[in-house]
Amino acid sequence: MDETYREERYNYLSDAAAAMDDGRYDDAIARADARLKDIPGDMDARLVRAACLARMGHPMEASEIVEEWQALLREQSRIYEILGDSYRRGGMTAEAIRSYERFMGLNAGTDEAERVSEKIGALRVSDVDNGEGGTSPRSEDFYTITLARLYVKQGTLPDGPGRDRQGAGTGPGQPRCPRICRPHRSVGRARMGSGG
Repeated sequence: MDETYREERYNYLSDAAAAMDDGRYDDAIARADARLKDIPGDMDARLVRAACLARMGHPMEASEIVEEWQALLREQSRIYEILGDSYRRGGMTAEAIRSYERFMGLNAGTDEAERVSEKIGALRVSDVDNGEGGTSPRSEDFYTITLARLYVKQGTLPDGPGRDRQGAGTGPGQPRCPRICRPHRSVGRARMGSGG
């Protein structure tokens, strides 16, 4: 996010909060309306309007704005399901469940939440079936890439064809590991040759 936008947003919300704290609701609503002319979908301005309307004794108007905001949150919450699916495919069950639960929290009582709840149930059953006690087995590729990254980080890349295949996972089934290790291996050899 652009730093100028963050600063401007912070200033807007601070000014709006100060106006509401002082009971200057009309001023806060006027600023929100001006902001909405510049940025028609701005949820900050809409929520400031809703807060002011509620404090001014107009809960029905405020409620309409809050319902629009809730609908937008539900739309955007799909990212948690997508993230959960990605974690699940990577064998990261705890992370997948956490993402799915966030989705469900934002979509409580909906068919979508029920559908995602079934995904969580399937993950938990899978964990029990695998005897993993709450963690799903990760693919061999995951461990191979993790090991290759560890070698790179430590600067201890294995040499030789035998250790290369077993240690860094550069066999035919692990095509990504050579891409991770190869550039670093030549740098490591150059450092060793220079005494560093």
